[in-house]
Amino acid sequence: MNDGALIQLDRAQLALAECKTAMEAKQVSDIAEAARVYLVRLGASTETVNRAAEIRTLAERQMGAFLKEMPSAAGRPKISSEQELISRPATLAEIGITKKQSSTAQKLASIPTEEFHERVAVLKAGGETPLPSKVLAFDVPAPKPSRFTMPNRGLSIARGAISHLETILPADGERLAALIFVRDWCNRQIKKQDTI
Repeated sequence: MNDGALIQLDRAQLALAECKTAMEAKQVSDIAEAARVYLVRLGASTETVNRAAEIRTLAERQMGAFLKEMPSAAGRPKISSEQELISRPATLAEIGITKKQSSTAQKLASIPTEEFHERVAVLKAGGETPLPSKVLAFDVPAPKPSRFTMPNRGLSIARGAISHLETILPADGERLAALIFVRDWCNRQIKKQDTI
C-alpha cells in the first residue's frame, strides 16, 4: 500500500482539527476524498478506506457548520464596489463550494452530534463506508412494538449493529470498536430508563 495516501490522511485529520473557515474544511474534505478513491483503487482494507470516508464526512459536517454562520447573499447589505472588495464575505462559488455541496454539508451539521456519531458507528459496524450521502440517508428501521421502555431509536440502532456480530472478527478492530460503542450506548440508555 502507498504510505503517501496514509500520510495525506494523517495531515487531513490534523488540519480538520484546526479548520477555521468553510474553505479550509472543504479542502480537508477534498483531500480525504482523493485519498479514499486512491485507497479503493489500491485495494486497501475496509478499515483504511472507511477512515478516509469518515474524515471526509466530518470535514463536510464542519464545513456545514461554518456555512450556517455565513450571511446569505440575499441578506447582505448593498455597498459600494470599493467597500465590497474589503468587507464582503466570500460567496460559495468563490470558495469552490457548489449549492448541492452546501446543502449536504448543512444537513450534516444539523444532525445532533451524538446521533451523527451513532450513524457513523452503525454504518461502519455494518461494513458500510460512512460517506455523507449514507450518513444522511441512514434509516433506522421502525422497531416492533415492545413492552420495554428503552427508547425505540436506541433499540433499532442496537439491532442494526448487533445483527452483524457474527461477521466481526477479533482482528477487525474498527468494526469491533463500533459495536462496543453501540453496546455501551445502549447500556447507558437502559440505566437512564431504570433511574426514571
